[in-house]
Amino acid sequence: MKRDHASPPVGADQVLPLVSWGAPGAASALVLVLVVVACADVCAIDVAIGALSDGLIAAAWVLAAAMLAAPLIPRSTASPLPAALRFTSAAALGLGLFALWALGLGLAGWLNRLTALVPPASGLAVGLARMLRRGDINARLDGSVAGLARRLARPAGVFWLVLAAAPFAAVALAGVSIMPGYLWKPFDPHPYDVMAYHLQIPREWYESGRITPLLHNVYCFFPFHMEMHYLLAMHLRGGPWAGMYLAQWLSFAHMILAVTAVYALTTEIVARTSPPHPRGPLVAAVSAASVPWLAMLGSVAYVESALLLYATLALAWAIRGLNTASLRCFAAGGAMAGLACGTKYTAAPTVLVLIPLGILLWRLAARIAHAVSRRPDAPSLHHDWAGMRLPAALGVWLLVGLALFAPWLARNAVWTGNPVFPLAMRLLGRAHFDQVQMERFERAHSAPADCTSVSARLAAFMRRVVLDWQYGYALLPIAAAAAILGRRTLWMPLLTLLICLEIAFWLFFTHLEPRFAVLIVPLAAAIVGAAVHQRPLFAAVAALFIAIAGLSCLLPRFMPLARRAQQGLYRLDDPAALTPEIARIQTPDVRLAHIGGCQPFFDTVPASRLRYRTIFDIRFPPGKSVLDAWLGRDLAELARDHIVVIHPGEIKRLSQTYWQVPPLPHDWRRQLRTVYGDIPPVYAGDDDSPVIYAPLK
Repeated sequence: MKRDHASPPVGADQVLPLVSWGAPGAASALVLVLVVVACADVCAIDVAIGALSDGLIAAAWVLAAAMLAAPLIPRSTASPLPAALRFTSAAALGLGLFALWALGLGLAGWLNRLTALVPPASGLAVGLARMLRRGDINARLDGSVAGLARRLARPAGVFWLVLAAAPFAAVALAGVSIMPGYLWKPFDPHPYDVMAYHLQIPREWYESGRITPLLHNVYCFFPFHMEMHYLLAMHLRGGPWAGMYLAQWLSFAHMILAVTAVYALTTEIVARTSPPHPRGPLVAAVSAASVPWLAMLGSVAYVESALLLYATLALAWAIRGLNTASLRCFAAGGAMAGLACGTKYTAAPTVLVLIPLGILLWRLAARIAHAVSRRPDAPSLHHDWAGMRLPAALGVWLLVGLALFAPWLARNAVWTGNPVFPLAMRLLGRAHFDQVQMERFERAHSAPADCTSVSARLAAFMRRVVLDWQYGYALLPIAAAAAILGRRTLWMPLLTLLICLEIAFWLFFTHLEPRFAVLIVPLAAAIVGAAVHQRPLFAAVAALFIAIAGLSCLLPRFMPLARRAQQGLYRLDDPAALTPEIARIQTPDVRLAHIGGCQPFFDTVPASRLRYRTIFDIRFPPGKSVLDAWLGRDLAELARDHIVVIHPGEIKRLSQTYWQVPPLPHDWRRQLRTVYGDIPPVYAGDDDSPVIYAPLK
């Protein structure tokens, strides 16, 4: 009888169940349930319903994506491909293909419930075909079950650290069951963006049956990888509000994959360690999961969960390519970088460009250091990376990345003539924007006036990132110490250089919003994991300290929101219940106009009868009042057949925040009386509350 020396079987009788490999998973599940119940109370049943409906759909979605793309993942002959990297890469690539499918069919006007099911159905068919081709399915399943049983019976050891990440998953799990538009106000990720475009633009495309440019919402010109999944969710579930919770579950699923990708990245970093051990990768994954930003972003319909997933996998494949001298690995990394660009414009410089740039600078510095020190024992890369092969590999990276980013660039080039609109407007054209709109957009996405100097920007980094509770306080300082501790290892200089490049980009090319620095989280976590990989005591202490610090920041902010959400916001499927004043006067053919407000996903009026504009899409012609200019039609004209909602508080905020946005005049209520006469508003609260008027007709 042959014995598997690499993984000797360990029977359950040899290891007590309480200390076996399956015990941490069971304990983590128990902690997750307890935290969800503590947060949601009686509404925990709604969380369970969501998990058993939308949660299972999201899981099947990810599994089908992994099955579809599994044949495309490079197979390495140099060393076995780790399971974490293989699965997360297949799932991520498959999800990227799903999004591009939705984009292509949506542009053609062919996207519907049936065609939305084609990608996951294809994935399941590909997976089944591969299983049939490999032989006896029953034998393979029996072998998989037996292998799983052996794994679960092994000593748990370091896997008890998974328990530290369970409360963060529980917070995100409770969050995905709360009505969009509520979390995480007043913190970022603010619900304003969700209701203004992350869900609203897919909703408008769903209702129109086609992906088209929306001149009242500039955000439709952004790359929309995650929003394509939200659009698919709406088709699968039969409507925008029926699909909104599935959209949040898909964001959560991407974040789970992102944390797994951190594990895979760190596995590649410590691949040369002998004997191999999961300690460092597990510490890195737990450290990343313990940063409050990840739980917050994974519970709402934002895009950063996909950005983190693709950026982390891109670096993992780059390091694997450097380890094995494989061009195919660099092609895979470029594919992940290109898909990252499809989630957010900032990924083009921070992932597609900065990773290969960092590798080139690192190799140059390493060669200089090696020539100076002449140490024969210095760690080095695979000998095949001599000469020009490394630049060629990075060229493959860029070409593949640009190929997968190209559909979004082509869409914008056709729509506006500027492939990256609304960026680079001075160089590539401003399309339908006038000079004032272009200037307003550029100023809004530049550093504040009080942060123009280098010292002010560095102070902003300390205040908004290092000392910001959403980064958990502990990870970044510990990562800095870990980088010093492991400075002589092969990959630590590269990781340190990359995190410095990411910080430099944030400092000098963004508007210094804390969320835009989130890509440093997987890098910092990988640094910590690599540094403590061979130090068991340090590993446990670092992971637990980061988790405790993160939890002490997250729970006090989430618990009050969770308690207020118990007043009917868990799994609420009719947002009209939140605006009863409008619902009371709403008729089947009603039209609705928002002046000042831009959260139209709250409104169930069909998008064809809904008027709103984002702050960047508004023009204020000379001589026009704010009320007349906001929607491009005079208030008197709108009042005839529209429910008009005026948001004085929001107009005040926008006029104080954005360039050349005039405030309401002091006599703006006189204009209302001129238009509506003695007809009172349906609703009018204090000075900053919305004012709602029924149509005059």
